[in-house]
Amino acid sequence: MSLLAGRFYIVRTAWLYNNGGNNFNAKIIAAAEKHSSLRVVADEFGNPTYAPDLAAAIVQLIDSGRHGILHFTNSGYCTRHQWAVEVLRLAGRSDVTVTPISSGDWPRRTTPPPHAILLNTVGAAQGITLRPWQEALAAYFEHDVT
Repeated sequence: MSLLAGRFYIVRTAWLYNNGGNNFNAKIIAAAEKHSSLRVVADEFGNPTYAPDLAAAIVQLIDSGRHGILHFTNSGYCTRHQWAVEVLRLAGRSDVTVTPISSGDWPRRTTPPPHAILLNTVGAAQGITLRPWQEALAAYFEHDVT
């Protein structure tokens, strides 16, 4: 017999970021400080997720008393290229050219899935939703992002 007896939380998320630290937003901004143009992958899709929004959703989940496996991400999805363009716009760096490239043109040690969009269907059915990724990203920029 399982010690958990069905009372567990498994929360999956994607493209997580927070203020401070080494994340996609910080890397894009740092690259924009060094270069007048960037090349960013445009054939990988996912859900940028702001850590404070994820934390609030997890608190709601725990308070609900419901258990299970859920996907929590900010709503909507984009490519890494679209995300980078929005990061630079909000950072006041729309002067930086962002060229879309394929994932094959950006060598990495690992190969992420090209289509990693998570849907919050179970959470939404329980009344737990996260705001659109664009709104969350704007909130990220309301805090000190350096």
